[in-house]
Amino acid sequence: MNFKKLTVRRDNFFDVITSLYCLHNIEDKNERAKALSQIVRVLKPGGVAFLGEYFPTNEYREFFEKAGFRVEQKQYIATALAPMWIVRVEKSR
Repeated sequence: MNFKKLTVRRDNFFDVITSLYCLHNIEDKNERAKALSQIVRVLKPGGVAFLGEYFPTNEYREFFEKAGFRVEQKQYIATALAPMWIVRVEKSR
């Protein structure tokens, strides 16, 4: 799914969103922020998103904290891949 061109027209649509090793492929920081904004828009109140990358996810953490989400940031080791940093965000009800 391309978050920059998301065709979901309804806000607050998804209970859970996952993105693993994906968002870093959007090289431009402003374009990445647009993708994160789409996650904010389509995630239901009380919904959870998991964003995983092979590098620290401070940018994502900061974005979602500013948007009023509850944020947890952790480092895990992914099987057969590079280490994975995961941000778990929850939209306020």
